Amino acid sequence: MVSEQSIFVLQKLVKAVLFDLDGTLYDSESFYYGIYRDWLLEHFGAAITIEEFDHFELVLDDALIAHLIDSGRLVPAKGQNAASVRADILAESRRRFDELIESESAQTGAMLLRDFRACVDVPFALVTCSEIPNVYPFLDRYHLHDVFDLVLTGEDVAHKKPEPEIFHKALNHFGIDAAQAIAIEDARRGVLAARAAGITVIRPTAYLLVHEPMPEAVEVADLQSALALIEPLCAR
Repeated sequence: MVSEQSIFVLQKLVKAVLFDLDGTLYDSESFYYGIYRDWLLEHFGAAITIEEFDHFELVLDDALIAHLIDSGRLVPAKGQNAASVRADILAESRRRFDELIESESAQTGAMLLRDFRACVDVPFALVTCSEIPNVYPFLDRYHLHDVFDLVLTGEDVAHKKPEPEIFHKALNHFGIDAAQAIAIEDARRGVLAARAAGITVIRPTAYLLVHEPMPEAVEVADLQSALALIEPLCAR
């Protein structure tokens, strides 16, 4: 297990901080769970639990609707299938996306990022597998483009997390070794991707729907705690 003490050994080597977006900088998981829960109950009478959403939609990557159909709990209308039902739900989430961007967690995440940027002198990268329409509204709303020296999204990689491609791209962009970077990641796939690239991971757990401890990461309560841990490594 990575320890806090092992991070401080890297004090003179840290040259970049790599941030995930969803579930790390704001509480998107609860937002999307609420969308799925309400839509499925209203349109199909299908009730889902947080644990089901976390396992089938987040861990197994978009498998929730197929699971509900296969188990007989969701009967699609004629001409519908798992993909079309999921597309309808995602359209609803896009319609309501401003609710997430204006949420208290998004405001807090943006404030913490700006304050942290003012205290350290290393480059920041946003490394998210979300698509551009789900990334730039947050950056635009809180004027964060100048906070990040690099923004990588799902469109920039052929293989998403847990593959390490997006982290390798960030390291190559900054011209640094994995030992010179720290990643802040909440989701299992993100932690595994960063570790596969050889990067030390700090994992804020506040926004996890289901918290299963990961010995591959240093786990802390929230984003503020993660930044407080990193700041001495990056101080001016």
